[in-house]
Amino acid sequence: MKAAAVQSRADELLADTLPLTVGQRQAGFGELLWVQSGLAIGTWSLLIGGITAAYVGFWDGLWAMLFGGFIGTIPMMLATALPANKWGAEHYVVQRGIYGALGVKILIVPTTLMGVGWIAILATMLSEYTVKIAGHFAPQQAQSSSILASCTSIVSLVACGLVVIRGEKAVARLNRLSAPSLIVVCGFLIWKIFTHGSTVTLASTHALTTQPSRAHGVMLALELNVACGMSWWSLAANVSRSAKTSRIVGYVPVAVLAQVIGLLSAHTLRSWDPPQWGVDTWHPVEQGVLLVFVWIANVTSIAAVAYSSTLTVVQHFGVRLQRSGWKRVSTLILAVSGAVVLLFGVQFYQAFFTFTAWTQALLAPAIGITLVDYYLLRKGELDLASLYNLDSQGAYFFWRRTNWVALTGVLVGAAVYVTMLNPVTLSSATAFDYVTASGPSLLAAAMVHLLLTRLIVVRAGKGGY
Repeated sequence: MKAAAVQSRADELLADTLPLTVGQRQAGFGELLWVQSGLAIGTWSLLIGGITAAYVGFWDGLWAMLFGGFIGTIPMMLATALPANKWGAEHYVVQRGIYGALGVKILIVPTTLMGVGWIAILATMLSEYTVKIAGHFAPQQAQSSSILASCTSIVSLVACGLVVIRGEKAVARLNRLSAPSLIVVCGFLIWKIFTHGSTVTLASTHALTTQPSRAHGVMLALELNVACGMSWWSLAANVSRSAKTSRIVGYVPVAVLAQVIGLLSAHTLRSWDPPQWGVDTWHPVEQGVLLVFVWIANVTSIAAVAYSSTLTVVQHFGVRLQRSGWKRVSTLILAVSGAVVLLFGVQFYQAFFTFTAWTQALLAPAIGITLVDYYLLRKGELDLASLYNLDSQGAYFFWRRTNWVALTGVLVGAAVYVTMLNPVTLSSATAFDYVTASGPSLLAAAMVHLLLTRLIVVRAGKGGY
């Protein structure tokens, strides 16, 4: 019976990678927008707004968030969400047409580690909130704050695990609580903002940290928001895959709402760190209510990331892993995340921009390559059957299931990115203040892929071009 149940779950996971027919797509525009809102309005939006304030004043930050959000999200949606919606295929199955079935696994490994990083950041933020507020209820226990922070992180991951092991429906039900919870948190912050300062003082704000020039600070803020817009990569595709409509517009406007409140809060309360935003002056009841809703919002976001990472790993890394069971794989991913949180969580959190820049060094080239491959080389057409045909007769077999040309494009784009902006020190080339790092990285990868594909792949009769 147990073996049959494991095999049934493996078959179900394999079926999830198969293309959804029009009749199987259940999400209308309203439901799609709600799901997108629940994902986009996570507490990471408040953190992005706070980090933006570290580099620019309020009005420059508002421009950077709006412009950067659209610059990042539009190419990301064109490269991921629209193909997934048209063909009904899982994101990394579609990517097989570019990298090959084995080559795409090379891409999955670092993107899964990115998910672990996001979980570490969210769990650490939650522990910071908990420690900060608990310190007001029991100030004599302040010396035990590190123990409380560790316990909070572990409890939050266990709570997420109890949801994730129950599958997609449980995660979807929890996701419905995310947007309302963040609305409550944002309402608290707005109330505190307008009882603490005014829009007149905000209009004259400056960056929370010293920058070499206003232009440099603006471009750092712009780069951050472009990177965060592109970071929806696989999540956006897989959400859009089940939609009955291709009108996929939710991420930018909803995320920016929370980011603006984060920007306002950071400048008014003079701190980039959300857990530090005026909690000292709040009534204990306000602190307790805030903590409850922050827990709901963060646990929901962590569960969504953990579920997506588990699904990708289980679907693409072989029958043996599939038969090991959904619970074991999801538990392993959360256990690795827990280790990262306990050992490096604070470093991830405090170096949020560094983490984001490293992820962008991979995602910007990957998005540029997808745009060129899908729209210019393939004219928006794919051989759907060949995406699932992994033998040498398949159109996307390339060289032993790997397209080294596409992977070369990713490496070139990543090299351009770190040349333009050092993710560790955030020092930059002179040109960064005019063109960012994401733009040249995306274009370099796209051009390399376009030229090498025509010179090598097409002439070799590979890839189904």
